[in-house]
Amino acid sequence: MLFTSTRSDIKASATRAVANSTASDGGLYVPLSLHIPDGDIIKDIAGKPLAYAEERILSLFFDDLPLGEIVADALKDMPEDPAPILKCEEGLYTFDLTQGPTGRADDFALGVFSRLYAVCRRKEGLPPAVIPFAGEAEKGRTLLSAFCGVKDAYAIAFFDEREDKLNTLGISGAASDGCRAVSVRGEDIEGSLKKALKSDALNSLAKEHGVEIVRGNELNVGRALAYIPLFFSAYAELAYAGEIKYGDKLNIALPVSDLTAATACCYAKLMGLPVGSIVLAANANSAVAKFVNEYVFEADRPLYATLSHEFDALVPDNIERLTYMLTGFDPAATKAAMDSLFASRRMEISPDKDGEIYKTLQAGWADEDDVRQTAFNFFDIDDCVFDAHSAVTASVFNDYSCETGDDLPALLVETVNPYINAADTLKILGARDADAIKAVNKLENITALERPSCITGLAGDAVACGVIPEGWTEDAISAFIKELHNHG
Repeated sequence: MLFTSTRSDIKASATRAVANSTASDGGLYVPLSLHIPDGDIIKDIAGKPLAYAEERILSLFFDDLPLGEIVADALKDMPEDPAPILKCEEGLYTFDLTQGPTGRADDFALGVFSRLYAVCRRKEGLPPAVIPFAGEAEKGRTLLSAFCGVKDAYAIAFFDEREDKLNTLGISGAASDGCRAVSVRGEDIEGSLKKALKSDALNSLAKEHGVEIVRGNELNVGRALAYIPLFFSAYAELAYAGEIKYGDKLNIALPVSDLTAATACCYAKLMGLPVGSIVLAANANSAVAKFVNEYVFEADRPLYATLSHEFDALVPDNIERLTYMLTGFDPAATKAAMDSLFASRRMEISPDKDGEIYKTLQAGWADEDDVRQTAFNFFDIDDCVFDAHSAVTASVFNDYSCETGDDLPALLVETVNPYINAADTLKILGARDADAIKAVNKLENITALERPSCITGLAGDAVACGVIPEGWTEDAISAFIKELHNHG
């Protein structure tokens, strides 16, 4: 399958699109066509493992890659049922994507992507990639888990030494596994990384050692492609179990986050998945919800700190792909919008009102009181335990269904395990414990929710690496590259 850019008519093969992350015109790669050419894929994957669905649907994009090996390797550390569906009440289901090695939805999709990315780069004749990340420890932990042991794709994650202790437990610091965690003392970790990556000396060192430092991994279309089969698999599972009939429409509610899963859900709809509404849920940082409803995006605005902190971003990574779909896949309109956003921190678009995505997307936002009330209600009435992110999704979907009267069956996508930010989950349930480890124990006692494997067995050991000053980021990357070279 061919891919094109969100900003021009550049064309690229699927392997090139994934290997290069971004197009030469500065745009993002997107599939040129999302039509499924063969048969009823939903009935084909119904009753079969998620691995089969992942391989089957990815084969529509890649016809010459060892997809079976890629998916099997990505699943080797996942539970037998990596994405369980639970029934909250009649017609309402949760899709739990938090059972992986680090308790986040990205575990499965990023695990598939990391291997896909490495294979595509080798096929395109590109050197091994060193992927640096700076930000929250829990996201860095997921990145390292996904890339650990992957040949020719190596990750180094920098995080604040003041991070919640629970989210730094179990992070490997071993360069022999192709990953490294670095705790940093400083106020601007991301700024320090950006400065380091502009260093001619660092990039020359990388070239000398036969690797390339690559950013933009979070914008790679491969990450969205790896998510698509999850939505097909969920629908097929519900139909196979008799909860819905084949062909019936299903509403899907999911969090805004970085819009990767939302992009994939839109792609699934365009590929023929019978989706009614896709409901995007934002917290008090409601810019994406406003964009979907009013077609204006403001990046120059206050950024509120919330319990659902993964939504606390000024500009989500995949806002450009969302813009491209809302404008009717118009590269000129998308380029103009993104140019405006970068120049003035604001963009306004004219949506394609005849477009499938315009008709499908809904959005709303929830404040902290809404989140607490929703989490408490779902626990009290349905015995469903939500973290703050999932409670945002449930709250927004509840408002949507009440306001519209839409009574189609619905799937609520859970993206962060309640135990990952246990202290915050306790807060929204009306309890408290500031100590991360004690909060886990208290949450288990209150809810009887089984601890995920990423929490079970963690005691209290600190991350297996030292603390560096903020200005030593470049040195840390240089040392990592040299160690990778020494390990062969």
